[in-house]
Amino acid sequence: MVIYDEDSDTCDVYEIKHAQDRHPAQRRFLQDKGCEEMCERVVAPIRKRVVLYRGDPCVEDGIVYENVVDYLLGL
Repeated sequence: MVIYDEDSDTCDVYEIKHAQDRHPAQRRFLQDKGCEEMCERVVAPIRKRVVLYRGDPCVEDGIVYENVVDYLLGL
């Protein structure tokens, strides 16, 4: 999922997972250089990379892990 911020001309990219545990494979597209280049060419520079999942929030290797329920309640 890509969310574009018109004010800053940047975007946030998301991976949405069903798991409660963190795994490196969950963020593979968020760290893929080809995906990053395509997103930045077509949409805008990436500001934030996020994995939405059912576990506890944290930051790992520059990737933000957010609990999906907390994220949706915050909308």
